[in-house]
Amino acid sequence: MSAAQPAVSHIATIQPDDMEREVEELVANAQEWLDAPNDRFEGRPPRALLHTYEEQRLREILDSIKHGMVA
Repeated sequence: MSAAQPAVSHIATIQPDDMEREVEELVANAQEWLDAPNDRFEGRPPRALLHTYEEQRLREILDSIKHGMVA
């Protein structure tokens, strides 16, 4: 047997256009929301999390919005 393999990240890969479409379905003024500093992301705009390991945090917020858990 080989040495233990590092854990594989299961972060969903989503293209920027797809993410923008999803945000547009859930958030009024989606482009502004994506570009505005957000306290949930330490003052960074949500768009800054795309294609990073922190993208999952953005996905979790969108899931919460989708299920009515975030104002």
